[in-house]
Amino acid sequence: MLLVRLTAGDAMGFLDWFRAGSRQPNAFEDAILDQVQGLLSPDDARRFALRRKAINLVQRHGGGQEVNLYQRRGGKVVFPPETAVVGDPASIDFAEVETRSQDPMSRLRAVVGLHEGNLASIEFNRPTEHADTARVEEMRARLLGPPFRNPDDDRGDGWPEDR
Repeated sequence: MLLVRLTAGDAMGFLDWFRAGSRQPNAFEDAILDQVQGLLSPDDARRFALRRKAINLVQRHGGGQEVNLYQRRGGKVVFPPETAVVGDPASIDFAEVETRSQDPMSRLRAVVGLHEGNLASIEFNRPTEHADTARVEEMRARLLGPPFRNPDDDRGDGWPEDR
């Protein structure tokens, strides 16, 4: 008989496999979120930081092109009002971040989305699985409102017009 002893870390990794996600954003996603947080008022930045800290499930789709950020309590996804940075109950495109890099894999645009005012997603213009923050030379961020747009509204190719 073979006995295997699992540590708490092993068990969490095993559970991550079943959840098809990870517990935290990766370094590239964190850098994007840092840029957005830097645009906010001190009170909104505090709320945004609380939400970031509370995220305990990250699911990446399409090689990291779409990243969903969840806070789960009791098995349910929650959007608590104490971490909301806007009062809009809908899903909205909140901010855009553009990275400049000589490395084409790290040259990206991202739209950070909120749901019920809470950080909920990052959508990149292409997969990020090979993006590297060490190769990024500059990041530019801007808020996309107010007024903010609902991503379900028809917006052509899904990206804000270049200005």
